[in-house]
Amino acid sequence: MNRPRHPLSATGQQGFTLMESLVAVMILGVALVTVMQLFAGGLRSARASADYTRAVFLAREKLEETILTSPLTETTLAGDLDPGQKWECRITPITDETDTQTTSQTQGPSPWRVSCTIYWLANNRTKEYTLETVRLGKMAEE
Repeated sequence: MNRPRHPLSATGQQGFTLMESLVAVMILGVALVTVMQLFAGGLRSARASADYTRAVFLAREKLEETILTSPLTETTLAGDLDPGQKWECRITPITDETDTQTTSQTQGPSPWRVSCTIYWLANNRTKEYTLETVRLGKMAEE
């Protein structure tokens, strides 16, 4: 009996054709490029998340520092942090548009808005994060 050695091949030839090999390499190449793009996107997202997390901590630190050390007067404080990072804190009175009295005319404590913004560079663009709170108190004597 004269049977072919490989049961799937009628002619007895084994292996892949050149076309099959090229198609397989192209499929692997497309899959590899897709996986690499997903990985790069994940790294960019992780970096952006780390930048915003750091900005939240810095803004909270500056906000608490401003509340504890600055008198309640309408003012703007600013400074530099690391290279490419800046901060700015503002203290402003909250006024009611229908109220005819100004903050200095009221007898009791009045509300003040304290906001701190952190600025930083990421991918040649300026990003910012602002954190704000309200503090009750009397206007500082000048």
